[in-house]
Amino acid sequence: MCDEEVGSASGWPLLQEIARNDKVQHALILEPPAPGGRVKTGRKGTGIFHMSIEGRAAHAGLEPEKGASAIQELAKQIVRVHELNEAG
Repeated sequence: MCDEEVGSASGWPLLQEIARNDKVQHALILEPPAPGGRVKTGRKGTGIFHMSIEGRAAHAGLEPEKGASAIQELAKQIVRVHELNEAG
């Protein structure tokens, strides 16, 4: 998770506190400009996803059909979460 993002559970409150208490006058922003050169002053937010993936052990040579690969299922779910980027 990017801690500088608006909505960050840990980083954003810390940055706000530092800005208030240390009387920050300048900041270096490494975010590229928006289309047309507009300055970015915030982000849309963040997403936090929790997944619980379980597999089932089976002998790969004798009875592979009785098994379920947790790694393979995790890979599929990562692709599905990534596709959320393209939906918006």
